[in-house]
Amino acid sequence: MRRENEYVAYLQRLYPELQINSVYINEIGQNNDKKAFEAGIAQYV
Repeated sequence: MRRENEYVAYLQRLYPELQINSVYINEIGQNNDKKAFEAGIAQYV
């Protein structure tokens, strides 16, 4: 849960206008998921 909270805080700093409450992190695919998630957000910013 701690790593999830750190990632949520990181995303909130990057995208302060978005309401980000929780992010599910899959340990195995974390890096790929993170890049895909950021790419997905970038489409809406």
